[in-house]
Amino acid sequence: MLATLATFIVMLAATLEQAERQRRVLRDAAARVAGELEAARRIQSGLLAAPAVQFRDERAFDIDAYLAPAQTVGGDFFECIKLDQRRLLFAVGDVSGKGMPAALFMALTKAILKATALRADGDVSGIVGRAASEIALENPETMFVTLFVGILDLVTGTLEYCNAGHEPPFVGGAEQGLERFPVAEGPPLCVVEDFAYETRYRELAPGQWICVLSDGVTEATSPQGALFGATRVEAALGLVADGTPAHEVLAQVRARVAEFVGDAPAADDLTLLVLRWNGPASAIPVEDEETDLADVNLDAPVARLGNAVGRLD
Repeated sequence: MLATLATFIVMLAATLEQAERQRRVLRDAAARVAGELEAARRIQSGLLAAPAVQFRDERAFDIDAYLAPAQTVGGDFFECIKLDQRRLLFAVGDVSGKGMPAALFMALTKAILKATALRADGDVSGIVGRAASEIALENPETMFVTLFVGILDLVTGTLEYCNAGHEPPFVGGAEQGLERFPVAEGPPLCVVEDFAYETRYRELAPGQWICVLSDGVTEATSPQGALFGATRVEAALGLVADGTPAHEVLAQVRARVAEFVGDAPAADDLTLLVLRWNGPASAIPVEDEETDLADVNLDAPVARLGNAVGRLD
């Protein structure tokens, strides 16, 4: 009996020691994964530079964006690039899936879109089409991404845009009332091979803003399981007064969503981008303020307008 008891004690001690070793291994692995996720979060955050800071000295437009991933990292993204002194490109995208796979595909999509936009000289649909073709070549998991891309002419207020399966944006301000863009006619990127996307046009009045959002806003879920929906987004934006800065427009929607969601866990990544055009006079460089804007005929053909702006510069 003593020998049996001694053997049992030795075996129990060995088992406990082995279990402790396994717990240490699991703790170390969990800490390593947490560290890697935190590093990934910081890298992704660095890829999404705040446009309000990036363009803080601009007078022609006011822009801000906000992104909150549902997990440590996510698949939503936004992009803001000045193609030249006259044109501003902005985009919001939403990659299928969540977590690390979506984050990696998001980084790929964002990089390809930016590179395509900077080297392209055509319209926005051409940029989207070329980006879609290149992304499809780097997509072994057959993921897809919805995308809204716009290019704003900072002198005329003309907005050309292309919507690839994304949530339709809202436009408001300048006493023009609140409207929503038409539903996207094109599919998400990497769904239909060599799809011919179309360019749409819209004229913005001085002081008008556009709010681009991901479906994480409309599909934000309350503790009872209800969806926030486009109607509540419209109600929140309808309270925005004329002349409101872009960051306050964002804050208005974010506050309504946070109040609706409460303590419920995030169902999806949430992204908002607001861009307000301040008018043609604001597009003149500071050193040329004394130039008479009446010399620029905004109704002239594009070529004549370009020459006039060139003289102002």
